[in-house]
Amino acid sequence: MKKLISIITILIVCMSVAFLTNASHIYKNNNINLPDEAVFEKILSVDVGIGEEEIGYSPKLEGVTNEGPGSFAIDNMKNIYILDTLNKKIMVFNKGEFNYNINIDFTNYARDILYNKGNLYILDESNYIYSIDLNGKIKNIYELPDDIKAFQVKRLSINNQGNIVVHLDGYEYNINENFKSKGYSFGQDSKLISKFIDDKHIKIIENINSKKDRELEIELAENSGCVHIIGMDKKGNIYVSVEEDIPDSPLVLVEHTIRKIDLQGKQIGFARIPLEEYYNFPLRFANVTENGEVYIMALKENCVEIYKVILGKTYKSKIEDLKEKAKKEKQRIQKEKEETISIVNLKLKL
Repeated sequence: MKKLISIITILIVCMSVAFLTNASHIYKNNNINLPDEAVFEKILSVDVGIGEEEIGYSPKLEGVTNEGPGSFAIDNMKNIYILDTLNKKIMVFNKGEFNYNINIDFTNYARDILYNKGNLYILDESNYIYSIDLNGKIKNIYELPDDIKAFQVKRLSINNQGNIVVHLDGYEYNINENFKSKGYSFGQDSKLISKFIDDKHIKIIENINSKKDRELEIELAENSGCVHIIGMDKKGNIYVSVEEDIPDSPLVLVEHTIRKIDLQGKQIGFARIPLEEYYNFPLRFANVTENGEVYIMALKENCVEIYKVILGKTYKSKIEDLKEKAKKEKQRIQKEKEETISIVNLKLKL
């Protein structure tokens, strides 16, 4: 995950804020059907390796970002598809058990996958989008125009007309209309039309109809952060991921939460994602089904795990712990620098 995140689509809203909260702060809502805090149910685990039932990681090198699976998808039968970018395959799982592999050795470096109506769509670094069936047969190939690069695209999506689109700089590009630019649409009846930023909040205005808007307001606890809309369920609830970046840190430290927002714009479900336990972060980290089920892909050091996340009524921030970790790392670096200077000065005297 990069320390500085550029705005790629209107769904990705980055800002600087000056609103500070205490790490013991707990966000609450009145949904009594939720557990107090999020519950993570492990659906499956895949070992790292090059075998048929293993998933690829790049070698661990000092100072180099390690690479692994970039994306995953879920169909309406809850089959899970994991994009093994390095081994050039898509792993298919049914009820948590490995089923088979789909060979995608025609790709250069696959970044994202999306399931839709019995087909998988693959966004490749070569600037092509491949449509394949579940046996791996290529059905269509779409070439991105010169002004859209695959590495700039956050993810593939389905718009409110059921078309496959890519998002870039606040516009959607329909793969079936020669990537013509259109305003971003979201859900069946609504359209995300604007964002508003003040000194304490991120606000996203969703136009439901000519007479009604829904305002989504997110408070951030630190000096900088991002909000990504990751899905909408059939009831119209919106799901967002919130990344709060620890400022002035020599380490990349982020407090990551997933939040559910109802039709009134009220936050009614939370999950803090323990990034400190993860090895890396994929392009597509979370998926939301039409029934409102949230799934995440966690890249651990020796395995990849898929979790179903039951959102909770509260979450406890660990921002203060992360700030303390950043402080200790700065002190360690400063001490190391001073010791190096001391040794150099001693050698000069000799």
